[in-house]
Amino acid sequence: MNSPLLNAQIPISLDQPDGPDEEAVVIPPGGLPPVQGREGKFRVFVLDDHPLFRFGLKRLINAQPDMMICGEAQNAVEGLDEVLRVTPDLITVDISLNDSANGIEFVKNIRAHLQNCRILVLSMHDESIYALRALRAGAQGYLMKEEVLARVVEAVRTVAAGGIFLSDVLRQQVLVNLANGNSANRSPIDSLSDRELEVLQLTGQGLTPREIATQLGISVKTVETHRMRLREKLNLASSAELMRFAIAWNGERQGSA
Repeated sequence: MNSPLLNAQIPISLDQPDGPDEEAVVIPPGGLPPVQGREGKFRVFVLDDHPLFRFGLKRLINAQPDMMICGEAQNAVEGLDEVLRVTPDLITVDISLNDSANGIEFVKNIRAHLQNCRILVLSMHDESIYALRALRAGAQGYLMKEEVLARVVEAVRTVAAGGIFLSDVLRQQVLVNLANGNSANRSPIDSLSDRELEVLQLTGQGLTPREIATQLGISVKTVETHRMRLREKLNLASSAELMRFAIAWNGERQGSA
C-alpha cells in the first residue's frame, strides 16, 4: 500500500519506534481546542492491518500534547480483546482487515460493548459507499487514508468533541441528498445491506459461495440467500450476471482508489 503517512516529509528514526520525535512533527497552531480523556490525555487505539501505517499514525497522535496511543492491533479478534482491556477514548478502524473481518461489523461490536467510546474509520475504500454505513453502524467519523496526514488530528478532535467528521465532498453530498428528499441519484448499491455488500465484494474477488461462507462465518445457505437478494436488488437475471457485475464493480472501486 502506498501510504500517505509514509510519503510525508516527517523524519522517522527506526531506532526509536516507540516514542515520537516531537521536534520532527509540526503541530498546527489554533484550530480545535485540546481534548481531554477520562484519565488525562485522550487515549487512542489503532486497528489496522498495515504495520507501517500504524507506525506513522502512532507518531502523529503521540506528537500531540493532549493525545496518546494506548494500544494497537492488526485484526478484529485481537483488536476486540485489547479494546475491551484498555478501554480507549477513541478507536481508529480500517474497513478491511487481514483476518477478512469487516470493519463495519467491528464497529457494531464495539458499539455494543463500549457505548461511550468514540470511533473514527480510516480507510482507502470509497467513502461514497462506506462512510454512511460506518456512521449507521456507530462510528462518528470517516476519513480516507489519502487525507490522514493532513486531517487525522482534526478528525480526532472533532469526534472527541462529540461531532461527526466527514470530508467536505461527502458532507456536501449528504446535504444535497437531504435537500432532494434523499432519493435523487440513489445507486442500487445503496439499497444493499452491509452483509449483502460484503457478499458482493467477495463474489467479485472470485470466491465461491462455500469460500464466502467460510470467510464470513456463516452457512452456505445464508450466502445463497444473500446472492438471491443481490440479484433481485440489482436486477440481475442469473448467478453468472451477478458474477460479472461483481467483478466489474470491484474493478471500478480499485481503479478509483
